[in-house]
Amino acid sequence: MILFKNLLLFVCLLAFSGCLTPSETILPSLTFHQYAQAPLYFQNVEVKTLPFSRSSHEVESQLKDALSSYFNVRFQSHDKGVGTLKIEPLSVTVEKTYLKDEKKSALLSPWTSYDQYMFKADIKLDLTCQDEGKGQVFTVVKGIKIPNHYSLYKRDIQIISIMESYISKLDTAILKAGFVCVQ
Repeated sequence: MILFKNLLLFVCLLAFSGCLTPSETILPSLTFHQYAQAPLYFQNVEVKTLPFSRSSHEVESQLKDALSSYFNVRFQSHDKGVGTLKIEPLSVTVEKTYLKDEKKSALLSPWTSYDQYMFKADIKLDLTCQDEGKGQVFTVVKGIKIPNHYSLYKRDIQIISIMESYISKLDTAILKAGFVCVQ
């Protein structure tokens, strides 16, 4: 009888645990410490602090943190470098818009509505080579639409992936600009 009760308890626990949602992987934070340093060498690198005004939402704060981490890790001074690179973020914003497909029926509304995020940053790079300086302002814009029926976990994964993609797009723009002082 005791064996039957223990077996019944075990079966009930298995059935109950099957009703629980599976544990999902913890999301990584974007640190960029795994990034290699940029293949550009400067004698001095000055990174101005990002403007941390009150953010309209958490995603904007996450982007500002990611950009700060990216600049401080990716661009560092070297002994064999020439010139001074100044990095000044002018503005970093994330706009969130609610979108709904009006053509679909109201019954399907959770599957026809989206949150759209537009990531935008204006960053000024100024390279001083001996007496002359050359500056350039980069504006990088990228957007994503996330369906409203996604779980919080899926939404966070989408936002992290767009931030990684955004930083990669910024990296490509900076490296293509050819910020190099001739020795």
